[in-house]
Amino acid sequence: VRRDENVNGVSIRVVLRDAAGNEQVAQCANLIGQPAAAAGGAMITGFSAQPRGWVRAGGVINFTVTGQPGCQVTVSVGQVVVDLPLQEVAQGQYSGAWQVPAAPAISLAAPAIYCKLRVGNRFGVYVSTDQVGIDNTPPVIVATSLMRDVEAPGGTQGFTAVVDDNGGSGVDP
Repeated sequence: VRRDENVNGVSIRVVLRDAAGNEQVAQCANLIGQPAAAAGGAMITGFSAQPRGWVRAGGVINFTVTGQPGCQVTVSVGQVVVDLPLQEVAQGQYSGAWQVPAAPAISLAAPAIYCKLRVGNRFGVYVSTDQVGIDNTPPVIVATSLMRDVEAPGGTQGFTAVVDDNGGSGVDP
């Protein structure tokens, strides 16, 4: 299985082998938008990322996972946020948040958002169906020109500007 390969509904058995030949076996079910259970019990029954839509620099994405109590739970958002640990705030309820930084530049329309719930060498993976976009790059003015014979309010000369958002979430309101 390779990164970003669609393994929806397929159970995966991973065997990790070190240089000395020692093996460790992990099992995982990867189900997009469905509860995920690994052999022996790492179970995820719910996962959400809020708010939906575009989140800009300084904005916060909140993650909530419902699953088996007493586990290690992490969330990843594309390659921007990798294995952000969540805290168990109530039995089987995990929560965490990530604030979009001002830098480096990020512009992702719909990155894969997934959580991992781990118990020993067993884990469940759940891919969220929530659509969140991340954009911390402001639009830039790429060209301006004065408008001849056009007077703006206050007696100033009118002008036009071309703004480029480079595929981001749009011009700030």
